[in-house]
Amino acid sequence: MEARTHRASYGPCGFIFPWNFPFDLLVWNISPALAAGNTIVVKPSVVTPLSTLYACGLAEKAGIPPGVINVVLGDGQGVGTSLAKHSGIRRMSFTGSSSVGRGIAETCGRNLVPCKLELGGKGAAVVFEDVDIEDTARKLVAALTLNTGQVCCTATRWIVQESVFDSFVDKAAEALQHIKVGPSLAAIPKWDHSPARPISTESLDMLKEGSGKGRRFWRRASC
Repeated sequence: MEARTHRASYGPCGFIFPWNFPFDLLVWNISPALAAGNTIVVKPSVVTPLSTLYACGLAEKAGIPPGVINVVLGDGQGVGTSLAKHSGIRRMSFTGSSSVGRGIAETCGRNLVPCKLELGGKGAAVVFEDVDIEDTARKLVAALTLNTGQVCCTATRWIVQESVFDSFVDKAAEALQHIKVGPSLAAIPKWDHSPARPISTESLDMLKEGSGKGRRFWRRASC
């Protein structure tokens, strides 16, 4: 009797990435797949394809054979859906919204293809009364506004102990007032807006509502 472990690559792996960290997500995800001997098909966001194309061009210059890394361009509903449904895909990875991720998972489930999902969420930070309120508020504001706030794992919900609630709100509001809005690559770091699309009417309505209520637009909850 003989027993052995045979390690083999899966084959073509599909990747769909959003616009918020196009280069980082590309490198983080495809590197392990390439190291394991797989081929890659990447669909970047329609609004941030250039970094992906540039990086894949560098890979080709470095000697990676043609056909190992492949890039397809187009919208999610058309090209992204077609990629996930393709019978040649052996593994699928998607980073993006929960609603689209659910559809990707259903498609992969029908094809019996393993799927990795990294979906949007609302990370929480719990603030107790024994912390340095000013320092905590400053750091949470920095986390909230990092990359214009487009970070799926950042702390966008703050659960604050009632005894320090008012002082925390004051310090957080003060820190937010120092955030500069403008090009993020300027000499002075600033908070840029989303490159993906113009601010939606819904988002503007929420901003107007919050502005009208002032800095006390914070929700209290008993716990």
